[in-house]
Amino acid sequence: LNIENPSVILRFKILFVVLSLSFMSSSMLVWRHNNALIRTFYRFTMGWMGFFFYFFMASFFSWVAFDLTSDLNAKIVMIVLFAVAALVAILGIKNANKIRVTPLTVALPNLPAAWKKKTAVFLSDTHLGQIRGEQFAKRVVEKIQSLKPDIVFMSGDAYDGVEVDIARVTEPFSRLVPPLGVWFVTGNHDEFRNTEQHLAALKSAGFNILMNAAAEIEGVQIVGVDYATTELKKEYREILQKIKIDPEKPSILLRHVPNFLKVAEEAGISLELSGHTHYGQVFPLTILTSWIFGGYGYGFKKKGNMGVYTSSGVGTWGPPLRVGTKSEIVEIKFE
Repeated sequence: LNIENPSVILRFKILFVVLSLSFMSSSMLVWRHNNALIRTFYRFTMGWMGFFFYFFMASFFSWVAFDLTSDLNAKIVMIVLFAVAALVAILGIKNANKIRVTPLTVALPNLPAAWKKKTAVFLSDTHLGQIRGEQFAKRVVEKIQSLKPDIVFMSGDAYDGVEVDIARVTEPFSRLVPPLGVWFVTGNHDEFRNTEQHLAALKSAGFNILMNAAAEIEGVQIVGVDYATTELKKEYREILQKIKIDPEKPSILLRHVPNFLKVAEEAGISLELSGHTHYGQVFPLTILTSWIFGGYGYGFKKKGNMGVYTSSGVGTWGPPLRVGTKSEIVEIKFE
């Protein structure tokens, strides 16, 4: 293949234009339609965008190589870079489809003795839609059931926000029947469209939805705030004040986005469980995510007296790839 041939260059230009247009058109189609043809088209274009992300980086470093070395050596470097980019994308798709369990042990102040024998499962960002559908939901549920949790927490983005058979993709979660229930708060994607239908489907599947409210379970306060009404710090602080959290009792806050952490700490929260970030989903966006969220983009950290766990999520958004991150559910043991 002579990459300097004008006709070859033209073909590549046409190919990239067509693929770019296909991405935009599929994104618009899934907003209104849900059928096998459109799902296939959408999955192809999302996958293509994942490959494009790494091909773009390969192109940049190829340009550097052509600037620093001979044409022959640069062409060899270019071939290697594009081969590596393709391999990374393929492995990224495979990695994203593997659900992993992350163990976490957390010490909560004044924790009742009964809770020290309990197991909680925490998950976020399933993004159920036209890429992660009913079969994916079944796999998530099976993984959770294998851990035999006493309680399940989910911090938003159950849905991707596209047109989908909501009841069908949600139904597998009705098989989750932990003794202390399944607790949920909304994320931004849950509020893109059909918010009431989304919440109704979750309620039908047995979810307890906390909308700026708290429930006390055997001496532990389970607090939940929705996404839309807590985007601004002032309103968020007022909502937590109205909930009237007892700082003498342990509390677990479910919140989609791990920001305004000082507000939660000042309200007396013991542990915040968040998602949203996907930990960037693909390297090197992991670096950007850590910077945006001030070091709280992934994993367990402390904010003063409050513990914070930010999950990388179990589903994916956009390109169905994970590079340098994992699709996780978190198994929490309390002490």
